[in-house]
Amino acid sequence: MRQPDLKTALLLIFAIFLLLLQFPLLSIANQAALVAGIPQFYLYIFGVWSLMIGLLVYLVEIKRLKP
Repeated sequence: MRQPDLKTALLLIFAIFLLLLQFPLLSIANQAALVAGIPQFYLYIFGVWSLMIGLLVYLVEIKRLKP
């Protein structure tokens, strides 16, 4: 099976994270609960954002290291 190219992988990751940041999933995290003194909503937003950046950096670095 052929590995997807970088452009396809980046578009797929973009689409997944775009769905994670849409209203139905955001409403699940939008509650009055605090986790370690931080609102759950902020943790969700910054967690998804950090995961997206980390995954994108990983994919780009792997592609850069592979000739």
